[in-house]
Amino acid sequence: MAEQKTLDSFLETIRQQMSVVEDLIKVESDIANAASSDDTAKLEVIVKGSEPVVMNFRGLERKRLQLTKELGYEGKTFSQILAVLDTENKARFSPVFEELSTAMTRLKDVEASAERIMTVRLNDVNDSIRTMSAPPKPLQDTRV
Repeated sequence: MAEQKTLDSFLETIRQQMSVVEDLIKVESDIANAASSDDTAKLEVIVKGSEPVVMNFRGLERKRLQLTKELGYEGKTFSQILAVLDTENKARFSPVFEELSTAMTRLKDVEASAERIMTVRLNDVNDSIRTMSAPPKPLQDTRV
């Protein structure tokens, strides 16, 4: 019974993490948009405003890791955890694990996009400083 309560807490923590990951995706997308429009003031506001979201995610990650340790799942992947769960818990956890995995992939993609845009912006700034010329050119997406 105590293990089931810990499993329930583990599942709820993962659900909370999913919600925070969605918030992080929004933040990274906003960062990319602000950087691509060269709006440094907006970028600064977004970055400062994202600190509570990042801290929330870190706290949930610590809680998730503690629960995995309590359950004996430390170091195991979601697939490995599913393999040892009973049928009822497997049915509860499987869609949640899948959603979190998908959300984390989206977050990584958005973060990579934001990083590319920031790198382009920094290169533009460095070029401007070197040549002491006009401000950076508008971002042009070469992938299109």
